[in-house]
Parts: sequence; C-alpha cells; structure tokens
Amino acid sequence: MTSWFKITKKALALLGANAFFCLALEPTGANGSDHKLTIMSYNIQNYFVEGEKTAKPQTPKDLERVQAVHHVILIYQPDILAIQEIGGSQALKQLQESLAKKGLNLPYSLLYTGIDTVRQQAILSKYPIIQNYSNPYWSYQLNKQLLLMNRGILDVELQTPLGVIRCLAVHLKSQRFSPIAHQKDIRYQETLLLKQHIEATLKKKEDTQLIVLGDFNDTLNSEPIKLIRSIKYSKKQRQALYPGYSMTNKSNTSPIWTQYWAYQGIYSKFDYIWITQNLRELRPKYKLSESKVSLLASDHRACILSF
Repeated sequence: MTSWFKITKKALALLGANAFFCLALEPTGANGSDHKLTIMSYNIQNYFVEGEKTAKPQTPKDLERVQAVHHVILIYQPDILAIQEIGGSQALKQLQESLAKKGLNLPYSLLYTGIDTVRQQAILSKYPIIQNYSNPYWSYQLNKQLLLMNRGILDVELQTPLGVIRCLAVHLKSQRFSPIAHQKDIRYQETLLLKQHIEATLKKKEDTQLIVLGDFNDTLNSEPIKLIRSIKYSKKQRQALYPGYSMTNKSNTSPIWTQYWAYQGIYSKFDYIWITQNLRELRPKYKLSESKVSLLASDHRACILSF
C-alpha cells in the first residue's frame, strides 16, 4: 500500500465508519434526461476478485477500493463503460452485478483478451453490441524482432440512440521498464497499429461514428498522441479524430490530469476520448471524475463524455 492510500483511509475514517458506504450506495446520477448517451473510459487498476484464476496469481482488490470504483461509476451513470485493467470473466461479472444491484443496469458485456491474460479490457453497455471486430493478435517489427501488442484493440459496434457507434478501446504499453525494448518504442509501435486500423476503418466507411478511447499512457505532445492527431480521411485529407474536449484550455480551472504515479509523484494526462467530426458536431460535454474517493478507487480518473 502507498502512504497516500493509508492517508486516504484515515481521512475516510474521520468521516465516520459508514460514510463511504452510504456514498457508494446513494450516488448522485449525472446522466439526466438531457443526455442521449454517456460514455466512460476507466482504468480501474488491478480489479481482481477472490478465486479467479489468472496466468499469474494476483491479490484481490481491497473491498474499500472496489466500493470506491463502484461509487465513481455510479455517480456518472454511463450507458457505455470501457474498462482497462480488469482481471477476467469473474471480475467482470462481479462488477456488472454489483452495479445492477445499485441501479445501473448494463446488460451487454464483452471481455477482451489480448496476449496479456492478466490485466484485460472489457466493455459494459446499456445498448446491444451488434458486432465484435476484436482481434487478439496485433504484430509489429521492432529491433529485428516480431512482437505482439500486449493488450490489443477492443473493437465493437453498438446500437445506440445516436445510431450505430463503433468503439475502439486501448490500453497501451505503460511507461515502466520492459526487457524486450524501450517502453517508448513499444508504445509508439502499438499506436502505429491503432492508427493504421483507424485509417482502414474510415476508408471502408467514411461516415462511421467512431470513438477511440482508453489509457494511452502518454502525454499531449508525445509522438504516440501526435500519431492519433495526424490521422486524416483518405479522400478528403482532413483531420479525422478530435479530442472530445479541450486539452489545453487555460481558462478551465479544473485539473486535466488523469493518472497519478505514486512511485514518481507524477500527475499526467494519459487517458483520452477521441471522436470523429460527425460526433463532435453534437457538442458533447466532457468530465473527469472528481469524487473524493477517485484516487482510492484507482491511480486513474475516469473520463466521461455525454451527448
């Protein structure tokens, strides 16, 4: 446990033994009648449950932290929830059932496993998943080696009140050391695969309502994020993807960081939601989770986009 976690637990204790759990059971919903669709991307940090078998044994996530994850999700009432760092099918089922008991029913689900069978991606949805294009194997060449993208690209189509939306979710290589190659080079190659896949998707159907979201593990002016911003429509040669919010708005006093790395004491903008122009025209509203228990739940804050 980090010292921050101990401090947070002590602060919660001062609020009263039952205060946190009351908050978790009585969220203030943010998905009002004026919203047609709310989408959340959330790295829920090592969401493992008791008894689940993984490639490497993992410690189940602490109950208070699990409750904090539920609390954050329930506040914003997402219709579509893209998850990073979930343990497996048991963990996903537990999360889905726990949210349903507290009033958020997301009956459609997909667990996506790349070559990393420990920390996986998933999607929970109020609306049907009508196509699953996800491929577990994405390969690239680096330093004369053939490597596989660790967590791949979750790729689905959903039938929503805004029509069919195609959603690509990723969890790119972390900034931690890798014995295979430099972590920056791995992340760049993974993003290049994502860029090529986005271009192929839009070339096949230019009017696709596309959302690309997840934990990119890199900052605004890094080479991987520049790759995403450089994607253009092949025919019109105009920008294809836009952030669903202003990433550099100085007039916005709310912090834009989404990840806190306790080991280095660094706050970073790592999580993004990118949308095509046809969705941008709907003027979506963007939020980051600001609950007091956000950093108890995870080292990431949730990104929320409401149309």
